[in-house]
This record gives sequence, structure tokens and C-alpha cells, in this order.
Amino acid sequence: MELCRFTDPEIDWLRHCFPEGTFFRPFDSSMKSDCVSDVWITFPASPFQIGFTYPFPFLTQSFFTLTGLCCVQAMPMVWRVLLI
Repeated sequence: MELCRFTDPEIDWLRHCFPEGTFFRPFDSSMKSDCVSDVWITFPASPFQIGFTYPFPFLTQSFFTLTGLCCVQAMPMVWRVLLI
């Protein structure tokens, strides 16, 4: 596994939102939408841009557990409401 060194400053600043030692990999456009992995997960940038960090707060995790949604399915407005 290599540590991805982002060149996009908008993405690079998100690194501090994750635990130390987290591996970042660039987006791969060849991946299919139904791809599942036991070792990685995709995160949208929008929650971190508005102030979330990982792991997400209890209320946020509870929302996703209760609704059965995955965090990557949440639209930016859902993240704003959860933050409020």
C-alpha cells in the first residue's frame, strides 16, 4: 500500500480529519459502482469540508445505522443537517 500524495489542495487538507496512518488512494474511474472491498471504503469530501472528522459523532453514526444508508449515499444537504 502506498500513501497517496494529493496534488489538489482541496483534498490534501482533509488528511488531518482521519486517524494517523490512514492510507489515501486516488479516485479510480475504472471502478464499478457495485465494487465492495474488505480493506477500504470511499468517503465523500463534502462532510469534511463543512467540519466533520472521522470517526463520525455518535448521532451521525446512529442516523446512518437507523436509516440503513451508507455515508457515501448522503447528499451534501444531509451532512449539513446532521452537523446542525
